[in-house]
Amino acid sequence: MLLEGPALRKISHLGCSAEVYEDAKDILQRFYGNTAEQLNSAWRRFDSLTPVDMGDIEGLERLLDEARSSAALLRRLGEAEESLNSNVRVLMQRIPEAVSRRILEKRIINQEHKRPTMAEFLDSLATEIRISRASSQGTSLTTVIAWNDTVPSHRASCSI
Repeated sequence: MLLEGPALRKISHLGCSAEVYEDAKDILQRFYGNTAEQLNSAWRRFDSLTPVDMGDIEGLERLLDEARSSAALLRRLGEAEESLNSNVRVLMQRIPEAVSRRILEKRIINQEHKRPTMAEFLDSLATEIRISRASSQGTSLTTVIAWNDTVPSHRASCSI
């Protein structure tokens, strides 16, 4: 395995020799091997997502990117999907109430009466962002809806 970035910097002072292998392994284990601490850190990152004001499309995009990244990290660390799904409310508190209400109203119209999963919520937020971006650029809502129906969701195009 090739090290780079912060992991490499943690042990670069040791040099490269068989004598320091165990020391390097111990250092990396101490910083990266504690899954419980990594999970706590990932949840703290998720919980600290910055709230977004109404009309701040860039802020919504940034929140969406950070939420997707945090959710992906939590999944890689083995967090249960149910845990992620139960924290959709955290994201709903970070976005403007009108956006949150539109997402929930669309679920009711589509007869999806259960609380959205994290993936569903993030996909719905991405759709709201596309609609907001298009309306701010003067694109008709019909064009946005047609485009949204033909473009695969972000979740389908990259692994989370």
